[in-house]
Amino acid sequence: MYPSNGQNADQRAQDGCTCHRRVSEQVAFDPTRPDGGGAVGDAGVRDHFRAMTACLEGRGYGVK
Repeated sequence: MYPSNGQNADQRAQDGCTCHRRVSEQVAFDPTRPDGGGAVGDAGVRDHFRAMTACLEGRGYGVK
């Protein structure tokens, strides 16, 4: 993620954690957990990545 609005390191960390937490709850997949926390397979990974991208872009970040 790349800050587009001059977000400092603390803000980037906070936004990343907030998005990760919200997205993991919404898509029932958490890539930081060994079992994925629910949804499994490629669909869970794709859904998580797509939702994280949307969340971060909504907070003013570029995502590649």
